[in-house]
Amino acid sequence: MDTVTLAGTQVSRATLHNPDFIAAKDIRVGDTVYLHKAGDIIPEVSRVDLQRRPADSAPYAVPTRCPSCGAELVHIEDEVALRCINPACPAQMQARLTHFASRGAMNIDGLGPKIIAQLLDRGLVHDVADLYTLTADSLGQLDKFKEKSIANLLQAIDNSRHNSVERLLTGLGIRHVGGKAAALIAEAFGDVDTMMAADADAIAAVPGVGPIIADAVVQYCAQPESAALFTKLADAGVNLRYTTSVPTPAADSFVSGQTVVITGKFEAFFAA
Repeated sequence: MDTVTLAGTQVSRATLHNPDFIAAKDIRVGDTVYLHKAGDIIPEVSRVDLQRRPADSAPYAVPTRCPSCGAELVHIEDEVALRCINPACPAQMQARLTHFASRGAMNIDGLGPKIIAQLLDRGLVHDVADLYTLTADSLGQLDKFKEKSIANLLQAIDNSRHNSVERLLTGLGIRHVGGKAAALIAEAFGDVDTMMAADADAIAAVPGVGPIIADAVVQYCAQPESAALFTKLADAGVNLRYTTSVPTPAADSFVSGQTVVITGKFEAFFAA
C-alpha cells in the first residue's frame, strides 16, 4: 500500500490472511482501504472505501492451481488455506529436503536451499532417503562445489545417519509433529516399527501428544509411500531407533520420583 502513519508507525503492508478474508471484505487490487491495528500491533484492513474504487476493478482471482507443479489446489475441511497435495510437487520437495536438513531436524551442515535446488534440478535426489546415496562423483556435478565442500557435506550426511529417531521424525515434516512431539513419540515407542504398528489411541495416550497429532501420525504411517521411505532409509543405514539417553536421578536424590518446574535463570549449573 501507499505508506501511511498508523498509531505512530509507518505502515505499507497489511495482512490479508487468506482467500476467505479477501472475499468477505471484497478487497480488490487498486482499492483504497481503512486500516487498524489488530491487537494494537498487526496492521489489518478494516474495510474498503467503495466510493473511491476504480471503475475497472475486478474481484481478486484466487489461484486454483499450484504455481510450481500445476496440480489443482484443494481446500481442506475446517481450514482456510489452499494446499497442493501433489507428493511429487518440486517446490514441496525442495522445502521438504531443506526442512529435513535443518538444524532442528537432521542437522546436515552445509546442505542449504541452493544446493538442494541443484540436486533436484540434476535429478540426483527425489526424496530425503536419496541424500544418503550421494557420492563425491555426484556432488562434483554441482556448480562451484569443490573437493573440500564435497568432503564436508558427505561427512555431515554420514553423521546424520546416527541421530536418534526423533530428529528423523521431525525432519519428515509429518503434519502437526514438531520437535517436541517427535521426541515424546520416539521415547514412548522406541523405534519406527513400533510406532507404525500403534493405533491412534495408543499414540494419543502418550502424555503431551493428544488426538490431533496422533491422527496425523497414523495417517502418515498408513501411506504405502511412508513405509517404503522408512525401508529405504533403513537400507541406507539411517538409525530408526530412539537413542537419546535420559538421565535418571539417583535413588536417594531429593528429586527422585518428582517432577520439578523451574522459572527464571540459573546463574550457574552443577551436575552431580
